[in-house]
Amino acid sequence: MSDQLDLFATLGPAEAPKAPAPKKAFDAYEAAPDGIALVYTATEKGNCTDPHFFLTIDDAMKLCGDERSKGVLHGTRWAYFWTSLKNYASNYWMGDDGGLDISKFHDNGSRDGLLAELGIEKIDFHEVVTLLEKAGFKVRTPVDAHKELAERLSGKSFGELEQEVMKMITEEDRQWQSR
Repeated sequence: MSDQLDLFATLGPAEAPKAPAPKKAFDAYEAAPDGIALVYTATEKGNCTDPHFFLTIDDAMKLCGDERSKGVLHGTRWAYFWTSLKNYASNYWMGDDGGLDISKFHDNGSRDGLLAELGIEKIDFHEVVTLLEKAGFKVRTPVDAHKELAERLSGKSFGELEQEVMKMITEEDRQWQSR
C-alpha cells in the first residue's frame, strides 16, 4: 500500500494532472430571444394546438385580451393563449443534438383580419428561425419535416408508403405522450 502512496508523493504540483474544465451547459431559456410570444389555441377540456404564429409579447396580450379571441366550437369553449419563446424553448428544447422542433407550427390565416383590426403584425416565421439559429439552436422547421418525409418515402409502393406513414404516426404519438 505504501508503494502506491509513494507514487502520488513523487508528483510535484506542476506535474499533477488537471481536471478538464466543466463544459457549460447550453441554457435554452437564456439563449432564446426576448420579447417574442407564441400564440396557440386551448380548450376548456385541456386540449391545445401547436403554436399558430409569433407576436411581440405586448401584442399577444392584446390579442388574448380581446373578446374575439375566444369562442365555442362544437359545444366546447376555446381561447387563444400565449407563452414566451423563452419558456417554449426551455421546455421543448431537445438537448445539444435535438435542437428545437417547430415543424408543426401552422398558421392558416384565420385570424389575420382580427390582427389587422387590433393593429397587430405577426413576426415572420423565418425571422424567428434566424434569431433562434443565431442564438445557438438547431431548428427543425416544417420545410425540414417535409424534406425528411420525401426522403423516407421516395421510390416506395403505396402499401409501403401506407406502412411508413403509420409507423411515423405511431412514433409521433409515442413521443407526444412521453412529454
